[in-house]
Amino acid sequence: MPQLSGLVKNAPDTTAKRAMRPLTTIDLAALQGPVVTPVQIAGATGMSHRFVLEDIKLGNLKATNVGRGKRPVYRIPFHEAQRYARKLGAI
Repeated sequence: MPQLSGLVKNAPDTTAKRAMRPLTTIDLAALQGPVVTPVQIAGATGMSHRFVLEDIKLGNLKATNVGRGKRPVYRIPFHEAQRYARKLGAI
């Protein structure tokens, strides 16, 4: 087998771990529900999570930052997620 320079032999395969992680879907047509993440809203509306994060930054989607580090970690109330999905035409 040929040696490839620049590759770490025992590097963890992060893409395989991400693929094995279960994706949580939400039912935005329900009457009530838990707080949701930008990734869940993105999956329910068919948008990318970066699009959802940009809408949070622009103020089009109200979210609470629950993170304590450099990177924000957002949670969105269920009724706000429903309003946003209706605005996008997803429900």
